[in-house]
Amino acid sequence: MRTLWLPCLALAALCSNSAMAINTYKDWKGEHVLFFGCPGVSTVYGQVITVPKGKTHLNRFSFCFENYIGGDGMVVRGEVYKWDGEKASGAAVYESAPRKINFYDGAHEERFSPLTIVSPGQYVLFASVDNDFKKCQEAGYDWGSLNDEYPGGAFVHQENEGDYTRWTTVPWGVEDSVDLAFNASLRP
Repeated sequence: MRTLWLPCLALAALCSNSAMAINTYKDWKGEHVLFFGCPGVSTVYGQVITVPKGKTHLNRFSFCFENYIGGDGMVVRGEVYKWDGEKASGAAVYESAPRKINFYDGAHEERFSPLTIVSPGQYVLFASVDNDFKKCQEAGYDWGSLNDEYPGGAFVHQENEGDYTRWTTVPWGVEDSVDLAFNASLRP
């Protein structure tokens, strides 16, 4: 899998002319939600989306990360699960290979390419350090955010200290008035 590193503001301009089904980058004005990483901060950040009728494939999704704590970066994985209104549910629809993110020069897009089948309903697209938490040293990133720009979902988060079993067993923090700066490509 390939990671595309572009400044998120430049990406906003590119995405505004594309055929993305869901795209909040175009409205992002540089705001952030804070403290994703390790230790002692949220280990899971994500966005709930609503897959509309007629869309059956999730091709890719991306989030905007910006470094806030030094260190040697961290290993993250992109994940997709169905969303039951409070937490992830069932088995993973998609899990990326582990990848290390490590940058200090502003905002960057982190892209995941699941190429997976979905059905109408709600899903949570997220990144987490939980599977690789024991290797994670002090590192953290802010994420681009907006005030409720996407009516089909919300920003969600958990602090798990590496316990990924909590994704489907414990309700997540849900911020209904916040969305992440993200895009997701859905197709028939």
